[in-house]
Amino acid sequence: MKKKSTCHHKKEIINTLTTITSMIDPHLYEHGKNVARYAVLLGKALGLSPIQLDTLYLGALFHDIGKLGIPFSIIHKKGPLTKQEYTIVKKHPENSIKVLSIVRDFQAIIPMVRHHHELFGGGGYPDGLAGRKILLEARILAIADAYDAITTTRGYRRAHGRKYAINTILKNTPQQFDPELVEVFVAFEKKL
Repeated sequence: MKKKSTCHHKKEIINTLTTITSMIDPHLYEHGKNVARYAVLLGKALGLSPIQLDTLYLGALFHDIGKLGIPFSIIHKKGPLTKQEYTIVKKHPENSIKVLSIVRDFQAIIPMVRHHHELFGGGGYPDGLAGRKILLEARILAIADAYDAITTTRGYRRAHGRKYAINTILKNTPQQFDPELVEVFVAFEKKL
């Protein structure tokens, strides 16, 4: 019997995880695709290598897969989360790592997935990192994630326009986002 290549095996795993995600939570699936697209565009604008862009794409695609382990009543709640519910939601990066760490080929994406909710000015989760201590790919992912979250409809609010999204990101820079990356993102976002 012919042995499958590692690359083919990796594609099968990616297709399996995306299919499962799309079946369980189509919104989460679309969010992952959108965030991956924005993250790669920002990565290209920053001059990342093809290998870095592939890793960034994969990390962005699966950054929230751990939300499949959070009760739908919380993830799709129509109103604001309680403090207790938000504490549960904040576990999703670690849930994502539990899923992704099973696959040897996904080891490179684990740090960015773990830290995509760290804040550039400090005070994020799960490790409270700040500034350049946060991996570049995680800082890219944070911007792409926020942009898509603002411009798509959520259970608790309607979608906002691109201008509103950019203004919100600018307003939260440098506390939440890396100012240098935001400057690059704002410049190319006009071309989207």
